[in-house]
Amino acid sequence: MKRIKRYIAFFLLLVVSVGAIGCGGEDGPSQTATVTGTVADTALNPISGASVVVGSVSSSTGSDGTYILERVTSGLQNFSVSAPGYLSVSKTIDVTPMATTYVPKTILEQKDSKSTDIGSGGGEVANSDGSVKLSIPAEALSSDLSIVITNCSLLSAPLPVPDGYKLVSLVYISPTGTVLAKPATLTISAPSETPVSFYWFDSSASAWQSLGEGTVSTDTVSVSISNFGWIAAVVPVSVGNISGRVITSGGAGIAGADVRTPSSLAVTDSSGNYTLSNLPVGTVSVTASKIGYIDNSVSVVVQAGETETADNITLSPVSSNGSVAGKIMPASGSGVIAGARVVAQGKTSYSDSNGDYVISELSAGTVTVSVYAYGYVNQDASVTITTGHATSQNFSLSAVSVADFSDGFESESGWSAAGLWNRIQNITLSNNTLAPYYVTFSSGDDGSLPAAHGGSYSYWFGDSATGSFIGEQRSIPPDTELSGGTSAFLATTKGDLISPSINLVGYSTVTLTFWTWWEVEARDPSTFDQMKVNLSDDDGTNWTMLLKINPEFTNPEDVSKPYSSGGFFTPGVWVKHQYDLTSYAGKTIKLAFSFDAMDLQSNGFRGWFIDDVSISKDAISASSSRKLF
Repeated sequence: MKRIKRYIAFFLLLVVSVGAIGCGGEDGPSQTATVTGTVADTALNPISGASVVVGSVSSSTGSDGTYILERVTSGLQNFSVSAPGYLSVSKTIDVTPMATTYVPKTILEQKDSKSTDIGSGGGEVANSDGSVKLSIPAEALSSDLSIVITNCSLLSAPLPVPDGYKLVSLVYISPTGTVLAKPATLTISAPSETPVSFYWFDSSASAWQSLGEGTVSTDTVSVSISNFGWIAAVVPVSVGNISGRVITSGGAGIAGADVRTPSSLAVTDSSGNYTLSNLPVGTVSVTASKIGYIDNSVSVVVQAGETETADNITLSPVSSNGSVAGKIMPASGSGVIAGARVVAQGKTSYSDSNGDYVISELSAGTVTVSVYAYGYVNQDASVTITTGHATSQNFSLSAVSVADFSDGFESESGWSAAGLWNRIQNITLSNNTLAPYYVTFSSGDDGSLPAAHGGSYSYWFGDSATGSFIGEQRSIPPDTELSGGTSAFLATTKGDLISPSINLVGYSTVTLTFWTWWEVEARDPSTFDQMKVNLSDDDGTNWTMLLKINPEFTNPEDVSKPYSSGGFFTPGVWVKHQYDLTSYAGKTIKLAFSFDAMDLQSNGFRGWFIDDVSISKDAISASSSRKLF
């Protein structure tokens, strides 16, 4: 029996011990938590590198002003924030065990630049603009002290003022913790409301202590103080409260979002809920913000003694991209440049009537922004795009004389012609010499060459000896009837017509226009007798094809019939083509009209004519086409 009693006693002792450990009794381990929030200046810009201490745990803010402290002891803990050049904040917060405690945004005020040394003889101290003064009597200080008075933003108050009051002025006197042997007189500008009461913030108790009602004169109000630190001036008002929720577009609560009115701050809990207390009656704007989201606001009418439920505040994520914006102006003289084309990362915008432009949704990083305006030298700038921000970049453009390029070939003008390309004056060939034995024309078509589109001259890829691009006709073995005409040598059936250099500096938009008349084989004109327009922006070293004029068509049964700019087995017509060269603005280019028969067969047709080539700033007309067929 004694042995059984000993077992029971040991079991009870074990249960009690385990229970004490599991419940965290007075001698058990402390429960810890996480504390997070943000630190900003009075313009709500993040402060990087601020020191944050909660209890015995410390950390510093990142570039976005945020901080996270892990393994903080739960319960009431001292919370302090400091940063070089700013006033420190110290108060008590309640840390929730085994959870994340979200601290409302901490606003740090920059310390006033004026410092005044006062000794035992007393004297007067003022802030830099003279709006706040402190009269210190003799013997209030036992030794010399350097005193600074800072007139603060209302949002930088360490804690909300007592219920039933509205904060109208906030002053910080340093060094904090100073206790005067005799009261000094603090004087501030009188607010419009009365009566004015004063409170001193006792950081050790994390509470406002009443200093009594101030003495009002014509335009100032004063109060006696004995302690340095935060001094708040308040007026009685009818107040109410606001509660609400901050959510995503999908309806999920956003934890840790800062919620503010012009004079108060709060933070959302883990479900996105918040409460703003002691707000003056009337219409109040409530703004929610969180790193990574775009700020949003709602308006709420506060009723005396009531808690109003605000509409949900929906926050949208900040784009992972940024933007660039600015103004475009002439380098000399006054005014702005409207209609300038601005390009960055393949996106295009135009300056408005005020010269302003913006390009959004640009990837973060270094981006080249290019500006083009007709009559001005184009300009590039390298800018750094930051996620969620607009980078400012203005441009000043230098004027330049611009003469649009235009050539109707009425005189020799520097074009280089190879192969069968030749500049011809209007001539009459009554018949293509290969017709009707080798090639067949439609009824009424005698095979004549066309007159120039404008003036008397045009460029032609063909030979006036035959009226075609066959070159030398095959003789061994002899060419056959209705073959379409067979060439003897392939080398003579191709060539390039290359323009002189064309300067596109001073252009914003660029349009190439030319007129063409052509006739090629109908057997397979999409593959053979190719007519291409090419461009080079490196003086002919490399070429890029702009367009191919050939139609999509086949007629393998009757190889003697042509396909022309008028259609299948139809006389040719002059056709206008235009092409957008805007991407080459600011460069020097050459054009090449390139013909290549690609084979020896069906080369007995009239070939390709080009006339009236021009480059201008005008947009492409609706009636033109890059490809006719």
